[in-house]
Amino acid sequence: MKFLFSSTEISLTKGSTGNGKVYCDEDTGLYGVKLKGITRSSTTTLNHSAVSDYKHIRAGAVLYIGGAYHTISSVSGDTIYLAEEVGTNFTEAFFPAAFVVDNSSESILKDSLGASYVALDDGDGFNETWGMLSDTSWKWEAKVFADELDDGPIYIDTLVMDQADNCSSVQTTKVMLANHTPRISKVYLGVDIGGTSIKGAIINEQGTILNRFSMKVDKNAAPEGEVGKLCDLILQDRDNLKTNEEIKGVGIGIPGILNIDDGIIVSSPNLPTWDG
Repeated sequence: MKFLFSSTEISLTKGSTGNGKVYCDEDTGLYGVKLKGITRSSTTTLNHSAVSDYKHIRAGAVLYIGGAYHTISSVSGDTIYLAEEVGTNFTEAFFPAAFVVDNSSESILKDSLGASYVALDDGDGFNETWGMLSDTSWKWEAKVFADELDDGPIYIDTLVMDQADNCSSVQTTKVMLANHTPRISKVYLGVDIGGTSIKGAIINEQGTILNRFSMKVDKNAAPEGEVGKLCDLILQDRDNLKTNEEIKGVGIGIPGILNIDDGIIVSSPNLPTWDG
């Protein structure tokens, strides 16, 4: 049993069958490349100058040739070695950009030092497992590092293939990738301290308000406690922006007499406990 799944951007052209160009296979719905003019020196080898141009042509993957899908046992340079024999008269092949879930024994374990490793790996470069839940129900899992992909929507196509290479219809699932934290070049903080509340905002270089915040103030409370609550609120507000950038500048306004050089509130009629 094989479970195939692949993903692609919707800008790829369906049905374009040029040599070496990415296209969508009309029968399976999988995206990949078709190579023509393949050299065959034996029933288990294929050679084409473009093989090394495509990283998805690798050990553990599959290709469609001679009317059936076959597993790639290994790749060396521009030579592909097959796990099954295919007649040498077939010189065109379709290589789906897909992961093949065909190992029912893999699992992620930890060694004595706590480092993770894949047990019983079949060498295809990712972790997978599958098994029967009942006579008519199957479960499969696969883990793929997607942090190198751009954020945004992608479509994942899945299909099931039996040992006779009969394929199920393709099921398409839309998912959203959000691996990369948005970056804001510079942000600034403005705070207005009043007698009953503190209000503020985080803005960008263009003066656009990104987030607002406010909190009530107990004018009879010690300033350390109120300032501590304000700092927590500011950090929470910044985290809501999902940016790792540091706040580049802070502006604070408070009514009263201030010693700006020493950063001291000399007298504030609305906040008497803050004096000095």
